Amino acid sequence: MTINHIARQERGWPSAILVLIESCVMKKEGYTFTELMVVVLIMGVMAAVAIPRLQFKVIRHKEADSAARKLVSDLRRARSLALRDAASNSAGYRIHLIGSAPFSGYNLTHVGTVEIMDTVTFDTHVTVTSGIVNYKFGPLGNLTHGAGGQIEISSEDQSYSISIVVATGAVILTGS
Repeated sequence: MTINHIARQERGWPSAILVLIESCVMKKEGYTFTELMVVVLIMGVMAAVAIPRLQFKVIRHKEADSAARKLVSDLRRARSLALRDAASNSAGYRIHLIGSAPFSGYNLTHVGTVEIMDTVTFDTHVTVTSGIVNYKFGPLGNLTHGAGGQIEISSEDQSYSISIVVATGAVILTGS
């Protein structure tokens, strides 16, 4: 007696469901190793074609955003350190952009001792330009060197602009 006959007699199940159950329970076939390898090969070819076509704009956008925010943070840090150490360090702190435009990174330096406190390198996909290389904050927190300078940071379709108010040393980030 099959499952179909037993279930119909005991429970009164519809025959379509019973046929489906019977075909699933009674069928003991599978895929051969060769069939599985062909499927894996086809999926590999599809992946090899699809991956180079992916757009990495989201990653590039985040790289530019991260570089801009890190530079703004360190400019504000240099200003804060200049204010904090005003009594013992009349020379102040500076951010020095490394290389020539487009810059490859920057140093945060204690001007009095010429000690490099921090070094940051920009990602290769990020372009950083500025007309001024040194941004020095004096003991009053104001910008003493680098007056009127503006730093531009971009990557693909994302761009940011950093400006510093000379009199107060306030750092302003604007982006698109």
